[in-house]
Amino acid sequence: MDSVALILAAGEGTRMKSGVPKVAHRVLGVPMVQHVVRAATEAGCGRVVVITGHGAEVVESLLSGVETCRQDQQLGTGHAVMCAREAIGRPEGTLVVLSGDTPLIRPETIAGMVALRDSSGAAAVVLTARMADPTGYGRVLRDASGAVTASGVGSTRALRIPDTSGSPQATTLVEAQVNLPSGAAIPAAAFDRDNPASYNASLATTVYDDRGNPLNATFYYRRLTAPTVALPTSTWEVHGFVGAQALSTTPPPPVTPVLLTFDDLGNLTAPLTAVAFDPVTPPTGAGPLALSLDHGAATTQFADPFTIVALDQDGFAAGRLDSVTIDTQGVVRASYTNGDTAALGKLAIADFANPQGLKQLGDARWAPTGQSGALLLGEAGSQGLGGILSGSIERSNVVLTDELVNLIVAQRNFQANAKAVETDGAMTQSILAIR
Repeated sequence: MDSVALILAAGEGTRMKSGVPKVAHRVLGVPMVQHVVRAATEAGCGRVVVITGHGAEVVESLLSGVETCRQDQQLGTGHAVMCAREAIGRPEGTLVVLSGDTPLIRPETIAGMVALRDSSGAAAVVLTARMADPTGYGRVLRDASGAVTASGVGSTRALRIPDTSGSPQATTLVEAQVNLPSGAAIPAAAFDRDNPASYNASLATTVYDDRGNPLNATFYYRRLTAPTVALPTSTWEVHGFVGAQALSTTPPPPVTPVLLTFDDLGNLTAPLTAVAFDPVTPPTGAGPLALSLDHGAATTQFADPFTIVALDQDGFAAGRLDSVTIDTQGVVRASYTNGDTAALGKLAIADFANPQGLKQLGDARWAPTGQSGALLLGEAGSQGLGGILSGSIERSNVVLTDELVNLIVAQRNFQANAKAVETDGAMTQSILAIR
């Protein structure tokens, strides 16, 4: 029995920020949707139907000879398949649902899915992939045998939020683009980092060892020569330090600084690539730190004051947990200090046929009863369940007007009762007085 391929190509693709329909973008000169149509045909699908919607005219013009079906309103993947139900009918073979924006899908993969479904007798086969970094992708939970686990209570897990993210990376390159003043004087004193008169300018940054420990790195700029008629070039030396340890371009002693050379126009002529320092051992007990310093083509010697144009380095510490957010769909995301963002899981929402029948346990905890009905578990925004408002406090479900009226009535009754007691006491006193 021939299988039927249903290719979903109705999406708008808003994340691509393009006026061209997503599936119409070209890969190797061919629209993405045509790659998928060809793969389905070569996989042996006897019939191929493409669902179009956003930019339908443009997409359909790319599908000469291919059967199409319209999804006038883009209401999701499930709705797109429903729109094709009338056109497809009840196929005798396997129905293969493909995305029109997956140009790398191979015919062998599609054929393998169909063969697996036919041989196993499974109601459905889902193609999944293992990602090195699944951040931003949907998740499909599978057991040890590869079967997709249920979405009920038994498939839920306690959410774990890692305190750190990633591994530390030692700094290997410092990029510093600066402007050195062309009118700077040549210091008379020998270089001494503790004597500001022995150098013209300095800059500081933070570098990291292989354990992620931050270290202070300082670079001192000292002018050596000024331009003359005979020799119009200028030279500067750069002394580097990590903490109190001097950096040297050759094994010390002696310490050899970086030498910068500028032409008569103020352009850096040497070095034009990064200069490596001899490794130093940081005081943190980490491994040797091998740094390189790259001034790049943007470093100049103009009449302006000393200016740091750009300063960067490639090391970082392991990210530490910075914040946790929950979106309206219940996806829990953790942000870390190194810029990483990870989707950790999705909150489950419970509902009952009769929520009023729940038994209150205290501390905002409830338990199901025979009156409440069975637990209905699902995701936010699906199966009639509502969304999630993160960081919000639920408004009171008490009607204040009714409560105020009840309070007035209760106060009136109290006053009436108090008056009756007062009158009774007065009558008793009068009777006693008569005796």
